[in-house]
Amino acid sequence: MAPPVLLEIDEDGDNLSALLADMLTAHSKLSAIFASNDFLAIAAIRAARQLGRKVPADLSIVGFDGLEIGTMMEPSLATIVTRPKLMGRGAAETVLAVLTGNPPPNPQDKSLSFNFREGGSLAPPRKAEKNDDGKVPASPSSSPTLRKSCDDKTKD
Repeated sequence: MAPPVLLEIDEDGDNLSALLADMLTAHSKLSAIFASNDFLAIAAIRAARQLGRKVPADLSIVGFDGLEIGTMMEPSLATIVTRPKLMGRGAAETVLAVLTGNPPPNPQDKSLSFNFREGGSLAPPRKAEKNDDGKVPASPSSSPTLRKSCDDKTKD
C-alpha cells in the first residue's frame, strides 16, 4: 500500500490546478484524496481529469463542508456535511458557561454536527496489493508533508 501523502497549500493563488497536477503526477499510485474542503476537492477532480485520470475509477475524492454545488456536478462529490451554525452555537454556549462560572453543557451528539453524503466521486475500496502486509499505513503526520503556496512556483 502506498504511504499517505499530505499536501498543504495556500488556496488563494493562481496555480492551484498546477500544484494538484504536480502532486498527482508525482504520486501516480495515489488512489484517494480526502480534501480539507469541497472547493479543494472540486479542484482535485479537475486536475485529475486534465491528467486523464477518471474519478472515481482511477481516483476517489472526498470533500469536507457539504456545499450544495457538489451535488450538481458529475460525478457528484462525496463529502462530509458540516453544520456550522449548530457547531457555533455549541461553542458559544460552552464559552458563556465557562465565563459565567457554570459547568459547560453536555457535548452535543456528534451525528448532529457531521454526516457523510455519498457521491459518485468515491469508489469502493480496491483489492489489497499482493505486497500489502495488512497493516494500516502511518498517519499523514508521519509522512513528509508537501507544503506549497499557490504563488510559489518552486518544487520541493
